[in-house]
Amino acid sequence: MESGLTNYILYKRQGPLWEKVEDALGEEEPEKFGWARATSNWARLLNIITSHPNRSQFDATLLERHRVSWRILLDWWEGHFQDEGLSRAARAALSTSERPPEAFEATHASDESKKYSLYHAIMFNLFEIEFHPHRVDWENHTDENAQAVFGFLWALDQKRQIALEHSTAQKIAFSHYKLGGDFSKHLNSTLEPCPWLQETDRKTGYPYYLWDIAGRQTVRTGDLGDFPAYTCISHTWGRWQVKGSFVDVGNVPWQVPENTRFEVGELPSIFRERHWETKYLWFDLFCIPQDRSPIALVEISRQAGIFRGANSCMVWFNDVQCWTGVSAAVQWLSIKYLQDTSLSGLYQTEEMLESASIAAASPVELIQTSQDVEHPKTDNFPGSSTISTTKGLARPAEMYSSWFSSLWTLQEACMCPSLGLLSKYWEPLKSPDGALITLDALFALSKNVRDSSFQSQEARSFEDTYSYLSSRRTEQVLRGGRPVWDFWPTGPKQLDELARRTKIENVLRSSRADVLVMGNMRQCTASRAEAIMSVVGATDWFTSHLSRTGQSPSEKRLVLGMYPLAFVQEAARKIGGLFYCMCKSTPHSPPFFTGTFKNRSTGSMLPFSIPGNSPSVVAMASEGRHTEDHPTIQSWCIKNNGNVKIMSAGILASSESSSVSQVRAWVAMTDGRTSDFGEEELSPWLHQQSKRHLWFAIAAFRDSTTLNGLILKGKRMKPSHRVHLINVGYFQTADREFPPAQNVNWIIL
Repeated sequence: MESGLTNYILYKRQGPLWEKVEDALGEEEPEKFGWARATSNWARLLNIITSHPNRSQFDATLLERHRVSWRILLDWWEGHFQDEGLSRAARAALSTSERPPEAFEATHASDESKKYSLYHAIMFNLFEIEFHPHRVDWENHTDENAQAVFGFLWALDQKRQIALEHSTAQKIAFSHYKLGGDFSKHLNSTLEPCPWLQETDRKTGYPYYLWDIAGRQTVRTGDLGDFPAYTCISHTWGRWQVKGSFVDVGNVPWQVPENTRFEVGELPSIFRERHWETKYLWFDLFCIPQDRSPIALVEISRQAGIFRGANSCMVWFNDVQCWTGVSAAVQWLSIKYLQDTSLSGLYQTEEMLESASIAAASPVELIQTSQDVEHPKTDNFPGSSTISTTKGLARPAEMYSSWFSSLWTLQEACMCPSLGLLSKYWEPLKSPDGALITLDALFALSKNVRDSSFQSQEARSFEDTYSYLSSRRTEQVLRGGRPVWDFWPTGPKQLDELARRTKIENVLRSSRADVLVMGNMRQCTASRAEAIMSVVGATDWFTSHLSRTGQSPSEKRLVLGMYPLAFVQEAARKIGGLFYCMCKSTPHSPPFFTGTFKNRSTGSMLPFSIPGNSPSVVAMASEGRHTEDHPTIQSWCIKNNGNVKIMSAGILASSESSSVSQVRAWVAMTDGRTSDFGEEELSPWLHQQSKRHLWFAIAAFRDSTTLNGLILKGKRMKPSHRVHLINVGYFQTADREFPPAQNVNWIIL
């Protein structure tokens, strides 16, 4: 576990805004305690960001999460996007709160107005955690204190992310409810994409080539002197490539592949005619040599730096004609959001929602009927040749826009969720006030309306936001009959279905394991590893081979027919215990454990699947917490057939052990057909399982609040006594003590 100094540095870097203000301007006067100190530091922050001569130096100490937080707090404080009376009430409550006797005593300002609006209550709580002083004992270097720091930082970022999602939803909603207001150019909902990726140095992360819009030419960035701003364009075309057909595009120093989706030769003129925020674009066909040369391969490995270094990113949906249906769905969702997240009478939404329902009855353009779909001649989609017949992805009569089925675009969406949306004719999706509605904002709005639709107006109370948000999740699970969204108009219902079935809303808070799981639902015409390695942060296997040979690694032997072994091993090493923690529908019948096991592997420990099997895979949520792996994890060895060899494991409980430890855990598991979850006494529960099998609960990692691990089921093979096991689920327990390492002889199939 990190030292106290490391914890201190981490806290100072990521911690609350009041610490940033006092580091820059000095501590507040000793007589100012609690909320008086909080409001004073808030006033000092507003001063430094508006008129202080040291603003640039102060801004350099902030992370993007800090900038996002103070911006959305300022919108709330000044009442830009809610009933102004609520903001006035919050300011009055904060200014009259009693001062506690100690500077760091936690207290809650009394504000009755929080019960009227979920957005208002969430923002009030964000203000509290950002500005009300919290005591941290830096002299205590114990594990418990370190975890308290990590726990606080996790809670802080969770509140920031939730506040950002609801702030953006509120802004979009208000743009439909009350035209006018000071809206930003972009409405996005992601606090920090891919936090596991290191901050890319601007120079080393810069693309080798850019497209000069005015000059209509590909240019070397090294010839430009300074590093200009550029816009990345995400799109998909590989499945529609015309084999062996290339065209010369003026001022592009290589031939460009033709495809049946669009005329590449027309793009230079189109780019010049459209308005862009930057003078340069990054567009793969014009900025990556299409010849598999060393330059091209290096650029493929540097996609994370290229997208994260862009000033803005856009999606070009070359199969979406316009935004009429989507805009109508957004209008309905906006009014519905205001109605469902505020007490009755705060906003007059009934007539507006009724009117919006008429337009929202139209389908959205992101879902195409079967006659609109141009099916590719070939694809490499695990489990099916078309999306419409793939388990759980789409209804047979319709197909989602092809962008949602590309593995390359999954990587781009995870690296830059705040993608602006462009139609086939390069028209952006905007709010009524002209702000770009980004990909993450669109699906965060849909998700928050879905989540807020489970409680009646009479039962709503937003004052305790944690209880409210928790009760929504519980009610979703327990509610019988038809889901709420079945009663929505066609357009909003289709948007919500698109988000849930493609898992695109997961990019709001994704982990590296989530990316690999979502990749099971995506297509790729060539190397799947190249399409996803940059966002996973596993590129060493590729770049080291490239530097030695000048070529990309061979992909003749793939783990489960999906990824090269070197990529899988690097991903597992860098992701750690979370890589293995999932529920995966794999066969568990007794004959499976016998026979020739080398032909029986299903990769039950891996977050991806054998092509054609299409099992469901659900990764454990890490939610950005700081994690520590069990010491045995790095010794686990993934084999080319998908098996995992384990010679050392931290066994928390097992059906073999005569001792019954008292460990209560939340267990999620699958039997290959159905999934289940619940809270169990772990050791007795394992003993109660099938007597024909061995059962183990082994530790994988721990975070600030829980120990997390795997549930394994299997048989001991004779005469070797090796144990063949299947991963059937995972568990979480509040007992964070790591079990000791034990020598074992296991093969996880």
